[in-house]
Amino acid sequence: MTVSAKLSGDVKALLSLDKQIRFAAALMLTRLAQATRDDITRQMREKIQGGPTPYTLRSMNWTKATRDNLTARVSLRTDSPGKGNVWTRTLAHLFTGGSRNWKKMEGAFLKAGILLPGYRMVAAANSWANPLDIYGNPKAALITRLISYFGAFGETGYRANMTAKSKARLAKKRRGASGYVTIQGVQYFVSRGRGTWQGAGAWRNGRVQNLPAGIWAKRGTHGADVAPVFLFVKGAQYRRMFDLRGTAEKIVEKNASREFQSALHNSLRTAK
Repeated sequence: MTVSAKLSGDVKALLSLDKQIRFAAALMLTRLAQATRDDITRQMREKIQGGPTPYTLRSMNWTKATRDNLTARVSLRTDSPGKGNVWTRTLAHLFTGGSRNWKKMEGAFLKAGILLPGYRMVAAANSWANPLDIYGNPKAALITRLISYFGAFGETGYRANMTAKSKARLAKKRRGASGYVTIQGVQYFVSRGRGTWQGAGAWRNGRVQNLPAGIWAKRGTHGADVAPVFLFVKGAQYRRMFDLRGTAEKIVEKNASREFQSALHNSLRTAK
């Protein structure tokens, strides 16, 4: 999603007569682009429930206009923060509506056969199994643990996948004097949804799985304390939250004249 502001050919021809006017026009367009970026950031703070993450607040990119290229642009960034997700993949649906793209986590579980095609992963409510951060998102360490636990790192990262011994250490199973087995740590498992024969012992005892599809955690005596970590849901449709083009047009209409006069005054004052 990108918006840009340009000047017409007739105006460009006029501007070529005076380089100071071109400098002023470039400065005006650059300031309008910055103002658009800042207004979208303000909207993010107001509209995103729970508040935007630092990742989201860094998502907008702008390029300044120059004397020789009288175009300033505002857009979602096309790069990514380190090993994180590309901004255009994770946030574009907020500007266009429709379904969102896959996240890297979902791609890993899809390749591993854990997540079914056409489904997305949604973090379950804040609980002992999935303590969310202050922005209401699952913590990166938990996501890494789950990918490792289910062997979803793939061929290039297979060494990071947990072994059976690693899973046993994480579970910390103990058998008490009464003979009951207690999970003092945590174990994870996948439910394919209600009506399927999935889950510990279900196939032996004829019990039908009654948990919604997703990744679940269990602990306690016989693993009786069960909580969802991620739920698998069919790809949701999102409404457009931010109108980048509309925001830019309003800012241009409101501020272009004032910004140009200010830029021209500055250009003439500093002309050599």
